[in-house]
Amino acid sequence: MTPDQYAKVRSIFLEACDLEKAERDAFVATACDNDDALKQEVLSLLEYHSPDTLFRGDSDTNLPHPRRVTEQARQEWVGRQIDKYTVSRVLDSGGMGTVLEAHDAAIDRHVAIKVLHPDLARDESMRRRFTAEARAAGRLSHQNVVTIYEVGSEGDHHFLVMEYAEGGSADDHIRARGAYPLAEATRIITQACQGLAAAHEAGLVHRDIKPANLLLRADGVVKVSDFGIAKLANDDTERLTALGQLVGTPNFMSPEQCEGTTVDFRSDVYSMGAAFYTLLTGRYPYGDCTGLLSLINAHCNLPPPDPRDLDPGVPASHAAVIKRAMAIRPEDRFADASEMLAALRSLDTDAPHEDHRPNRRTIATGLAGVALAAAAGVAYQLWPRRGDRGGLLGAGGPVTIKVAHSTEKAAWFTWAAAAFARTRAGRDIKVDLLSIGSLRGASRALDGSREDPIHVWCPSSSLYQAEFERRWRERHGGASPLVNLGAVALTPIVLVIWKDRLDAVERAYGEFGLAAIAHAVAAEEGWETIAAEPDWGDFKIGIADPEQTISGLAMLFLMAYNYHDKRRGLTRADVVDPGFHDLLSRFTVHLFDTLGSLPSGSRQLMSQMVLEGPGRYDCAVVYENLALHNLEVAGGRWEELRVVYPELNFLNDNPYYLLNADWTGPAEKSAAEAFAKFLMTEAVQEQAIEFGFRPGNVKVSCQQPDCPFVRLQHLGVRPVIDRLCERPKQPVVAELQSEFTKLRDQHTP
Repeated sequence: MTPDQYAKVRSIFLEACDLEKAERDAFVATACDNDDALKQEVLSLLEYHSPDTLFRGDSDTNLPHPRRVTEQARQEWVGRQIDKYTVSRVLDSGGMGTVLEAHDAAIDRHVAIKVLHPDLARDESMRRRFTAEARAAGRLSHQNVVTIYEVGSEGDHHFLVMEYAEGGSADDHIRARGAYPLAEATRIITQACQGLAAAHEAGLVHRDIKPANLLLRADGVVKVSDFGIAKLANDDTERLTALGQLVGTPNFMSPEQCEGTTVDFRSDVYSMGAAFYTLLTGRYPYGDCTGLLSLINAHCNLPPPDPRDLDPGVPASHAAVIKRAMAIRPEDRFADASEMLAALRSLDTDAPHEDHRPNRRTIATGLAGVALAAAAGVAYQLWPRRGDRGGLLGAGGPVTIKVAHSTEKAAWFTWAAAAFARTRAGRDIKVDLLSIGSLRGASRALDGSREDPIHVWCPSSSLYQAEFERRWRERHGGASPLVNLGAVALTPIVLVIWKDRLDAVERAYGEFGLAAIAHAVAAEEGWETIAAEPDWGDFKIGIADPEQTISGLAMLFLMAYNYHDKRRGLTRADVVDPGFHDLLSRFTVHLFDTLGSLPSGSRQLMSQMVLEGPGRYDCAVVYENLALHNLEVAGGRWEELRVVYPELNFLNDNPYYLLNADWTGPAEKSAAEAFAKFLMTEAVQEQAIEFGFRPGNVKVSCQQPDCPFVRLQHLGVRPVIDRLCERPKQPVVAELQSEFTKLRDQHTP
C-alpha cells in the first residue's frame, strides 16, 4: 500500500469516527469504492477505535478476536510436540500468534515458543515480519534482552523458541495487583532501559516498548521482549510496514508513531516513559480517552501526564524523568535509552512512598481477585449497612482511613483494599495505604495529627508495641491509644540457605540448625574445615539489623531459647548469662567481620542474597512470607536454595492496631473496624496464604493441596510447624537489643 493510499485510509477513518456504528459500514463501503485492501485497513483502525479493543494493550500485530485462542484450543495445545519441545500450557495469544510454555527434555530446559497463526504463515510478508524478530534479537547479547534459541518450522507451524521468563510480564502484575511500589517500578524500568540501550547501540529501534513486553525472570532480572516490529534506525530500503501505517501499541505510541512518520531512538524513549508512568500509577497515560482518535490526539498535543496527579507520593524527580521522556517534540526528550538510563540511576527510591493505588488507580484486579472479592463480599453481608450504623458517610463524602503497614504486607493489603472497595461495606470507606517499615510506621503514627493522621498501624509484630507506648508517653503523656483488633496474619522465621552449603553442613554436623550454625561460625578454618572448599571463605550468615526489624532480633532470642533449652519463660538473667553472652559475642563479632554491616530489612537481605549469589551470604534469616514470595516462581537460582525451619520457631503476629487518638473520630473508628473485619473473612485470609502469610483466622487452613506451603515442600517449606516458643517479654527483648548494640559498638569504630 502506497503513502497516498494510507493518506486516504486516514481520511476515511477520521470521517467514520464521527458516525454511529450503524452508519459506519455503509459509509466505509461507499468511500472505499470496492477496494477491499483499503476497506480492510479502515475497518482494522475502527476495531481499535472501540474501547473494548483499545485498552487491551495490543500492538499492531494483534488482530481481532476471532484469532484469539479459545479455552478448548488452549487445552488442545497441552501435551503436543513441536519439534523436540513438549507443550505444557498456553501463556498468551494475540492476533499474530500464540505463545506457549514448553519443555526441552534433552537438556531439561523450560522455553517459550511463539507460534505464528497458520493462516498468517501463508502470507510471505507475515512470515518475514515473524522471522524479523529473531534476526533483530539475534543481533543482541545482553542480560536484559530475551534470548532467542531457535527459529524453525514444522508442517504449517512457523515458530520461535526463546528464553522463558517465569515471573510473567510487568503488565501481568499490573492487571492482577495494580501499580508497583516506587522502588520496584524504578528497578524494572532501569533494567529495561539497560536492555533497550543495548538495542540502540546495535542500531535497533524497538517500536513496541510497553509493560507487556517487559518480562521478569524468577530472580527478578527484567528482559525486553518482542522485537517483532523492530527496525534498523538507518534502514530506508526494506520495510515490513509501509510509511504512514500505525506501528506500535496505541497506549504507548510516540507522537511520531501516531502520525505514521519516521521514528528513531527517541520514539522508544517516549514509550519507555509511558511504561514507567503505568508501572507507577497502574493506569495508562491519557487513560480517560475512550477511542483511538482521542488517544492519538492526546499523544500528539497534550502535555506529558504527571503521575503525581494520581499518586502525590511519587517524587518530583521521578515525575521529571517521565515528563522529559514523554515530551511531544523528539528533540526535547532523552536522546536514547542510555541517556534515560543515566537519569534513572540518579533517582532516590529510599524515600517513604504513600500508596493510594487500591482506591484510585488499579487497571484490573484479575479474575481470581474479582472472584475472591465477590466471595468476601458475600461473607461480609452480615456487617451492618452504612445507614444502620448511624451513618458512616461524613458531610464531605466517604470516610477516609489511613492504614500504615509493614512493607512485606504491601501486595496483600493492596489487593485487600481494592477488594474491600467492591463490597457493600466498603463503598463509603476509602482506605489509603502507607507501606513503610514497622518502626518508621510507628514514628508516623506518633507524629499524627488531624491534618495528617494515621488511623491504623499494622506492624510485622506486636513486639513493637512496647516501644511505641514508651515513645507515646514521652511525647504525648497519658495512656497508649493502641487498641489491638487482632492478628491479621502470622509469620514464622526461616533460614534460607544455598543447597550445596546445606549439604556441606549436614555432612559435617549431621543436621542443619542453630547449633550447626554456631559450630560453623566458630570453625577456625571456616569452610575449609567444614566442606574442604577453601574458596568459600568463612561461613556467612545474614540477618537484618536487630534494631530495625524483628526478623534479626528473632534470631537472637531463638539462640537464647536454644542455648537454655527453653520454649517459654526466657528471662533477662538468661540473656546476661556468661555462657550465652560469650556465644552472642562470638556471633556478633563474626557478623561484622564477615559482612561489615547489616541490611536494614529482610527484603533487602533477600534481594542481596539472590542477586549476588553465595559470595554474599551462605544463609539468611528472614520472614517466611518473603522466602515464599521468591520460591513461588521456583526456577533459576531459587532451585539452588532450600528453606530450613529453626528447631524452635517464633510467630510474628502481625497485629492490627486502631489508634484511638484525638484524630480518630467515631466515623474513622467504625471504618477501621469494618476493614479489620473484612481482613479476617475467610476469602481474604485465603488470599493472604497466596501471599505467603499464615492466616490469623483459625478457621482457615494452610494445608490445602494448591497452597504454597504444600506446593513448595520439595524446597523445604513446612505446612505445619511443630515446635514454637512464646514471644519473649518486653524486658527480655530490650535487654537483647541492648546487649547486641554494646557488642556491635565495641567491635566497630
